[in-house]
This record gives sequence, structure tokens and C-alpha cells, in this order.
Amino acid sequence: MSLEQRKASKKNKKQRRLIFRSVILAIMLGAIVYALVANFNKDKSIYDVGDEAPDFELKQINENNDLETIRLSDFRGKGVMLNLGNILQTL
Repeated sequence: MSLEQRKASKKNKKQRRLIFRSVILAIMLGAIVYALVANFNKDKSIYDVGDEAPDFELKQINENNDLETIRLSDFRGKGVMLNLGNILQTL
């Protein structure tokens, strides 16, 4: 391999390395921007004791192994206790 070919090979390697690093940097910047925007748009509602809970729905498997949806509004007027301990442990 001649001296000119070695120089050309090194130049090509540097060019490929620069392109690779630029792509990685662009991906990282995109991920950071996405994280910031997602966090900025997050629901920041604060609830106090005695406030009405917002309506939400959960999916569960009933005794017939069917998937069913349960809404908090289905239990209006009834006492409801939510245990989120297991949910928080899996997150």
C-alpha cells in the first residue's frame, strides 16, 4: 500500500468516524428534547384532601378470564379504597 493510499484510508476513517459521532449526537439531542417536552406537558394538577378524584379507568381480568374496563365513576356514591402499592412496585 502506498503512502497516498494510506493517507486516503485514514481520511476516509476520520470522515466515517465524524459522521457516526454526529449521528449519535443528533440522536442524543433528540432524546433530550423529547424528555424535556414530555416533562413540560405533564399533568401538574395537585389534589388536596377532600377534592373529588378525577375519573379514570382500569382494565382487569374478571373471574371468567375476560378483560373488562372499570371506571371510577361506576362506583359513584360508594366507598372506594385504592391500593396502589403493587402498581408502584412494578413501575
